[in-house]
Amino acid sequence: RLSQLILDNKLPGIVDQHHECLVVFEAAEKETKDAHNTLFKNSFEALQNLDKLVTALFDKVNGKFDLLIEENIKKSGEEARKKKEREAAKAKEKAGGKATEAEDKDKKKENK
Repeated sequence: RLSQLILDNKLPGIVDQHHECLVVFEAAEKETKDAHNTLFKNSFEALQNLDKLVTALFDKVNGKFDLLIEENIKKSGEEARKKKEREAAKAKEKAGGKATEAEDKDKKKENK
């Protein structure tokens, strides 16, 4: 009778025939559901990350990745050049002198 309740999932436990005893478990449905939800969420995140990785690898094979790197290098070079120009202008303002138009043109030629 007890084994039938266990098989019908009405009684959480097992019949240990080797030791001739009945082992009844505490009901832990909520913990099990939370564990399953966490497992599914983590699995879904892992699949999303793998999708990003595969997409990046395909882009690299197709040459798109190289173009993106070149664009980023150009942008960072332009930003560095602008930063140097701002620092130079601040330094001149502190010194009290302003550059003439000829000096500005010379600097632009050097930066190019």
